[in-house]
Amino acid sequence: MALTKAQRDKYLKRHGIRCAYCDSEDLETLGRPISNDGRITQDVQCSGCGRIWMDIYTLSDIEE
Repeated sequence: MALTKAQRDKYLKRHGIRCAYCDSEDLETLGRPISNDGRITQDVQCSGCGRIWMDIYTLSDIEE
């Protein structure tokens, strides 16, 4: 089952604290974050449904 736009939007709105597929909070990161072209990616797995996806982080602000 592919991730729908509604599932993606809900996951992003919640800041990635629940699985986009089954709504579980039992998430774990896999391996080390990887930096590419101004963004950092991190593989995430849900222990509830077993799905794996990649979170993508970008620089959004700076504070002094």
